[in-house]
Amino acid sequence: MGSRKDKKGGGVIRGTLANIGRVIAALIMVGIITGCIIASVLTVYILRYINSDEEISLSDLNLRYSTILYTEETDPETGEPKVLQQLQTTENRIWVSLDKIPKHMQEAVVAIEDQRFWTHQGVDWKRTFGAFVNMFIPIYPTQAGGSTIDQQLIKNITGDNEVRIERKVQEIFRALNLEKRYSKDQILEAYLNTIYFNNGAYGVQAAANTYFGKDVSELSVAEAASIIGITNAPGAYNPLAHPEANKRRQENILFAMHEQGYLTDKEYEEALNEKLEFKTEFAASRVNPVYSYFTDYVIDQVIDDLMEQYGYTNQVAQQMVTSGGLRIYTTVDERVQDIVTNFYSDVKNFPTVTNEGEYPQSAAAILDPNGKIIALAGGIGEKRGMREFNRATDAYRQCGSSIKPISAYLQAVERDVVTWSTKIDDGPVDLGTHTLVNHYSGYLGPITVDEALQRSTNTVPYKLIQQIGPKTSFDFLTEKLDMYSLVDRKVTDSGIKSDIDVFPMALGGLTDGVRCVEMAAAYQVFGNGGFYNEPYTFYKV
Repeated sequence: MGSRKDKKGGGVIRGTLANIGRVIAALIMVGIITGCIIASVLTVYILRYINSDEEISLSDLNLRYSTILYTEETDPETGEPKVLQQLQTTENRIWVSLDKIPKHMQEAVVAIEDQRFWTHQGVDWKRTFGAFVNMFIPIYPTQAGGSTIDQQLIKNITGDNEVRIERKVQEIFRALNLEKRYSKDQILEAYLNTIYFNNGAYGVQAAANTYFGKDVSELSVAEAASIIGITNAPGAYNPLAHPEANKRRQENILFAMHEQGYLTDKEYEEALNEKLEFKTEFAASRVNPVYSYFTDYVIDQVIDDLMEQYGYTNQVAQQMVTSGGLRIYTTVDERVQDIVTNFYSDVKNFPTVTNEGEYPQSAAAILDPNGKIIALAGGIGEKRGMREFNRATDAYRQCGSSIKPISAYLQAVERDVVTWSTKIDDGPVDLGTHTLVNHYSGYLGPITVDEALQRSTNTVPYKLIQQIGPKTSFDFLTEKLDMYSLVDRKVTDSGIKSDIDVFPMALGGLTDGVRCVEMAAAYQVFGNGGFYNEPYTFYKV
């Protein structure tokens, strides 16, 4: 009796184990099939986004393209748009052969950027895998990069630096092909001649000239490490602007060189203790082309649009404008711009403000009613450089009585509060602590809106704003005329400030002021039937 039960129990166990085995086998088969499907999809994905036949050539590197600005006029000789300005770039490029670059500079860049450079075939698979894993499992506090010198050179040549998996895959295949066509020395030479070192310096020779006033062959170990340190983040490690950060980066590079056997203990200590003497006057003496204020503003607007529409960083956008071969079609009227430039360049056209011959400052923005900016002046006196402070577009100044037509009178007429012939009493307004006065002596009594506007009376717009409400005028100026300089609410040391009040809207005493170009754009509505057009300097790139 008992033996039958044992046999029956054993059969049940064997059956259960068999079922479990079949389930495990099925799971393994599903896993294998799934893996095959994933591998097939990845293969198709890779083949779709790479071009293994595409080759990067080092023999025809084209490192610089001129950007040209055009006017709307046509050149009578060519029939093409007339050239306004061919941008001169502050780039400084001097190619130097590898045998002229000190060995310790070559070792510095390999030590910090790609320590297995001499042994890998274009891709450091260990670093690439680590960077890939770090994307999903953040092992390192900052994202570790897997790019080799080959891959970084490809970015420098192609300008293709988007953060996309397919671009990274394509870059890997390009790097593998690069290694098949060129020697390590050729790749390293090209890389050292195409890196950006800030302050307009491209390549190690230009960097040596800019920062130390030397030929690259004369650089010490400490100087070479300092220059190589810039490459990781040219803005953050610029030794002229951030010497402490550059020094920390230099010390990291020297440590890596020592750890990897490129420097002896003595050489390492000497390099660490060497005092670096940067030739700041050399960088400051670089040729600085002079552009008109209009050209400066075009450059700023194109850079802003590239950043906004395509997500480029400021540095990438600036490089595209200065050396990206762009063709920018502008709105300038050269004749008007020349008149404005010549007038503002001569300080004698403006009155002095003191007996010592000091002159005031001023700016001008001239627009067509359709929003085209046709001329700009950003300050009084001869312009001596490019990308200078532009008071027409960047300065916030009090607009005073010029706000009255667009804030008080326009809204009062628009809302049928008054007409141009309506009479309003130009009489004293009691403000509690004092009485509101006009810039002229006394008061005129009942006068028409037309006369009040012509005389720039203070009392009439004050009363109009009281009737229509300051919020009504504020909303119109900000929402319809894009006067974003106006302040809704701002906390300051002296309390809370706001332009939503009677005085700012009636008399123009604003919290921060407005920009000249904003006021010019707002006044367009009087010349084109009430329509507002956003001011612009170019219509095609």
